[in-house]
Amino acid sequence: MYRYEDFKDNIDLDCYVAIRDCAKRLLRTAGAFDIKSVLSLNNNKLSCVDSYKALACIDRLEEKGEIKKVYKGITTQYDIYTDGEWEKNERNFWRNKA
Repeated sequence: MYRYEDFKDNIDLDCYVAIRDCAKRLLRTAGAFDIKSVLSLNNNKLSCVDSYKALACIDRLEEKGEIKKVYKGITTQYDIYTDGEWEKNERNFWRNKA
């Protein structure tokens, strides 16, 4: 069973960068993503074939505030993430419209 604490200290930098870049690309184009999309879109240059390592990268992005989980899916692959700044930006958008 996956636990972030077990992988937290051994995150591969190349894997982290590949996952982060893919997540940012999906956020720019779609505004949100699920883990399944990141892994399938990034399959060609993904240096971490182990899905637990990829999940640890996603968790690290969330821990750093770069992304935010907005929906907890039935299984982890269907969790939906958005930009970590989304909530703040959304509030500012509507505040400026008033």
